[in-house]
Amino acid sequence: MHHLYRRHPVLWLIVGLTGLFPLKTGAMPVINEVMWAGSDLSSSDEWVEITCTESSDISGWKLSYVNSSSQEKTIITFATGTVLEAGEPIVVGRYHADSSRLLSDPGFVSSAVSLLNTGLNLKLKDASGLIIDEVNAGSGTPFAGSNPSGGAGRASMERIDPEASGSDESNWQTATVSLGFDEGANVFGTPGYPNSEALASSSSVSSDSSVSLAPRSPEGEVGSSASSSCSDSMIPQLIIQSGSPTGIGKVTINMQVIAVSGSLLHATCAFQFGDGTGSSSCNPPEKSYGIPGSYIAQSNVTNQCGNTLVLEQKVEVFDDYDDQNPLPHVYFDGSRLALSGAMPNAPATDKDKEWFEIKNLENREVNLSGWMIAIGTDSPRNYPIKAITSIPGNAASRLYQSETKLTLANTRGKIGLVNPDGVTVSTISWEEAEEGRVYKPDNFRHEELKGTVIEVIDGDTFKLALGSPSFRLVNEEKITVRLLGIDTPETVYPGKTVEPFGPEASAFLKDLVQGKEVLMLMDNEVWDAYGRLLAYVYLPDGRSVQRELLRAGLAEVYRKYDYSKKNDYLGDEGWAKNQKIGQWSVEWVTSTGTLALSEADSEEVTLIALRNGKSDRPYPKVTLTEVYPAPHPSPKGSAKSGAILDTEWIELHNPYDNKISLYRWGVTIGKKTSVLNKSLYIEPMGYLVLSAQTLGLRLPNAGGEIALRSPDGSYRQFIRYPKVSNGSSYLSETGSLMPCITKTPSPGAEGRCPVAVTSLTSGQKRKLANTLKYADSYMEDVRAAGEKGDENAMWREASSSNQAAIIFSFLAGLCSFGAVQVVFTYWRNRKISANKQL
Repeated sequence: MHHLYRRHPVLWLIVGLTGLFPLKTGAMPVINEVMWAGSDLSSSDEWVEITCTESSDISGWKLSYVNSSSQEKTIITFATGTVLEAGEPIVVGRYHADSSRLLSDPGFVSSAVSLLNTGLNLKLKDASGLIIDEVNAGSGTPFAGSNPSGGAGRASMERIDPEASGSDESNWQTATVSLGFDEGANVFGTPGYPNSEALASSSSVSSDSSVSLAPRSPEGEVGSSASSSCSDSMIPQLIIQSGSPTGIGKVTINMQVIAVSGSLLHATCAFQFGDGTGSSSCNPPEKSYGIPGSYIAQSNVTNQCGNTLVLEQKVEVFDDYDDQNPLPHVYFDGSRLALSGAMPNAPATDKDKEWFEIKNLENREVNLSGWMIAIGTDSPRNYPIKAITSIPGNAASRLYQSETKLTLANTRGKIGLVNPDGVTVSTISWEEAEEGRVYKPDNFRHEELKGTVIEVIDGDTFKLALGSPSFRLVNEEKITVRLLGIDTPETVYPGKTVEPFGPEASAFLKDLVQGKEVLMLMDNEVWDAYGRLLAYVYLPDGRSVQRELLRAGLAEVYRKYDYSKKNDYLGDEGWAKNQKIGQWSVEWVTSTGTLALSEADSEEVTLIALRNGKSDRPYPKVTLTEVYPAPHPSPKGSAKSGAILDTEWIELHNPYDNKISLYRWGVTIGKKTSVLNKSLYIEPMGYLVLSAQTLGLRLPNAGGEIALRSPDGSYRQFIRYPKVSNGSSYLSETGSLMPCITKTPSPGAEGRCPVAVTSLTSGQKRKLANTLKYADSYMEDVRAAGEKGDENAMWREASSSNQAAIIFSFLAGLCSFGAVQVVFTYWRNRKISANKQL
């Protein structure tokens, strides 16, 4: 890490230049501020600030703490090339800014930051192991700071004199100023700023945070003022609008001078980028550095009083090493490291937070010199690990993209860990990276794994203790295994009731594998989204566990994805169905009353009953009738009432005279599918409303596709609904068989499309009503004649073509009648208009 924590250097520069806060002459780095109580966000939101009055190279230095068992633990080892500049403190925090009260990312992030509230003991050691500074509060509470009940108002402890002992209680004070935190944070401290006493005693910082620039004499010395009567409260700050100050091969960065207080209206800026180029703008164009090296970008900011302040930003471009230009060979001591995880597609709100994690499999610290990260699938490129220099024994270090400057591809991505001998010891790969999913190592996909089953979770999942050879491949002692290619009824899924034949499947698997050593082989995908190993599992006698469950009728074939043994498994499932074994020996029917619509989200429906004898009757055609994707938003400060119109839902209809079970029916919205596992059913000719929350799905407001399918896939219904306004629903099927959008949703009842008659006059409405009344009477007479067997009747049930002809003839006459009405209305309106002109 190379000075990523240059966030607000201006106050330090101002204080030093004005001479209002004389810096001590001690040259060695010291622990300057400790937030041991956490913040109002979390008690774990801890950090340590280190500072120095002279520039110091702290390469290989360590910050450590002593835990409650009197064991010294390393918090961080500073990377080679880390320099602590004079007056520019660095912060070592437990979390990044997005998970912390810190306004910006700390200079170093380490999950090992763990500060005791009793017996605080911190040590800062140089590369040789010599203790340079120590903060030892003994067995009591820390020397200063505040940890009030409830967390609000927590405060750090600040060092008073950097030259005095860090273990002297009188040399510490409780912070009284809040700087460097999120807006509105109820926490006190000054991470990255001068300590509270310095700010309070300095006239450079007033109650409104205004700071005056010190005037610069013609000789360039600070102190003499060209105009003692001139004042300007403008505080400039150099910020990074986009890009990063460090990178591999090339750095592109957009810097700008802004005013923290006051205005830049009458100020001038003069940039020198450190490579011979410059700009006279306070907001210069984007700047690129393409040659490896270290650069200091400076901006001379002059206010209206002629006072000048120099702001700096360090930029570093590292060599872009690859296989054709490798690093010098480093002696390899045989240490074992492995990748333990990677998140290539971070959540949309944190796209720069993608990461990978390296795990130390030794019980000693391992130096990372010579270790490389390989990125890419077909032609991977090797990059040195520069964010950290070592990893403590049996520890893992998570490295974020902002630290490594390495970007992981979302499509067909791969990352590898290469040891100093050039051997790739661990890899992680993915095809289409899911947002927020953590991927695990898969370099053993073509290997055989063996282990002993220690616990059966349900019919298709168990826990396994890996044997020694397999442990060295997976680097985990215990894992959870998911049987690849099959699915058994649920018994332990959160929020779902126990499904029929679920307990039988779990018991069958337990009798089959409990306590036995099993063999596992992998296919295309090694881990699922829950971190479970996907494997074909075999018993010691060679039998396939998956095929045993399928032939017992206790599992179904997983059809969504392709895998090598899918056809074999389909054959086993078909055999069990033909033999009517297990779950294929019964037919699902319902035995309880209807589900009230107002309780659709919470009511637990009675389990379905089982009836022996499976019929060949196809699944009934349940219809998806209404979609309600956009409820009215709740007013600010109010809560949802809980009514069905306060949530997204879909409605299903049973057009038959008997109850229909919805067990294992599937609802698909977009790319996600929910299987109905709560034994839901619909009353004869009834409706059932299912909330999107209950289904675990989301209805896009801008429109989307919904699919309903029967358990065996023999019946499917697809609908595409358009964008609807808040409070409206889409009717896919109505009494008129025409889809429409209505502002009056009808959950649990037949929907009606709106009829637009408001533009008709009262006379037109009366004529239209008489016409529709005549049409109804006409059709009833025709039907009655047909039912009596009248040979002269035009309506005959046996001939659908005659029915269509009669309907067409009637509609043609109705259209002719309407056309006459339109002509009559047009003639009448024209006559009225002519009379008005006269």
